[in-house]
Amino acid sequence: KADVLIQNVSSLFLAFKVKSTCPSLFLVRPHTAMVAPRQEVLVRITTTATNHGHNNKNNNIASQQFQINCLTMQNNLVEPNRLSSLFSNSSPTSTTVLSCSVDPSVAHSTHSTHSITSDTPSVVTNIQNRTRVLSD
Repeated sequence: KADVLIQNVSSLFLAFKVKSTCPSLFLVRPHTAMVAPRQEVLVRITTTATNHGHNNKNNNIASQQFQINCLTMQNNLVEPNRLSSLFSNSSPTSTTVLSCSVDPSVAHSTHSTHSITSDTPSVVTNIQNRTRVLSD
């Protein structure tokens, strides 16, 4: 599992949506949400794969990526069940891509540790399985 901390450092509301290259391999909660100004939301990413019958589970996880799309909003008057449709009709204000990695020291154990790193280190900092996404 990995936790992604999304912090809104702006004075406007921020909507985000997390997309995965392999949605059947991961459970992302929440995958879409609104973040109030100067607030944060913790997103938990867990794998749905088990060691039983998945010989290449760790290789599969290590090749996956997550895309976090953010939209700046003027207010929070959007109903939660309509947030996803906002991303279909609008271009994101910002996009961050995170890549998975598997800790080789625990890759063969039942409880593997997975971390997420970013292609934009100045925006996302990985600290002990916690990733902080900042938006201006």
